[in-house]
Amino acid sequence: MYYSEMLEWHILHAYMECWNSTPFLPGLYSEYVGEWLRHFPVDERLHVVDGENLVAKPWEELERVQDFLEVPREITRGNFVRSTEKGFFCFRQSPGDRLVSCMDQAKGRRHEEISDDLKDALVEFFRPYNLKLVELLGRKFTWS
Repeated sequence: MYYSEMLEWHILHAYMECWNSTPFLPGLYSEYVGEWLRHFPVDERLHVVDGENLVAKPWEELERVQDFLEVPREITRGNFVRSTEKGFFCFRQSPGDRLVSCMDQAKGRRHEEISDDLKDALVEFFRPYNLKLVELLGRKFTWS
């Protein structure tokens, strides 16, 4: 059995039975956000960044952060350049600068392929938590 097949079997048969002791726990965002919202009203004192969009279009998310903080938009599309090596965007201090900062070697690595069965199982597992998150925040995310 290949490593990825063993991992899939373990996830499907062991972790799904006992989610509270698995690596999935940090991904149950609705459980944490619900607690935060008891102290900070959504849209007033709490800003949530869409991590998928941060990777795909970092300037959009950073413009939202700047707007939320009510500071001038200093970071825009011009501050980003796509790394052909990693496939991610890198940051440059000023538009036109040749010097750019990119994520370290651990980022942008290839991930193991997983079967459609595992993908379906994970989607089903996270569905109620993602729906609760959408309800709590009044916002749909690209991955939900």
